Amino acid sequence: MLTPEEAAGYEFAPEMLPQLEHFRAAQAYGEREQVQAQLAELAKQTGADEIMVTVPVFDAKARIRCYELLKE
Repeated sequence: MLTPEEAAGYEFAPEMLPQLEHFRAAQAYGEREQVQAQLAELAKQTGADEIMVTVPVFDAKARIRCYELLKE
């Protein structure tokens, strides 16, 4: 995983931008209530009874905190 500094300085090829936009549109992010609503909508649209989550956050404590927030 890249450090935040490396990620901030990374330049994507122009042809990758549409793929990145598509990827970002499928992510849940924001305040707790926003993420809960986005995940609930995803479950409703797909009929899922569970959702697997990955939190690509460099800092381990922050990553754990994200999982804790999801659990609430």
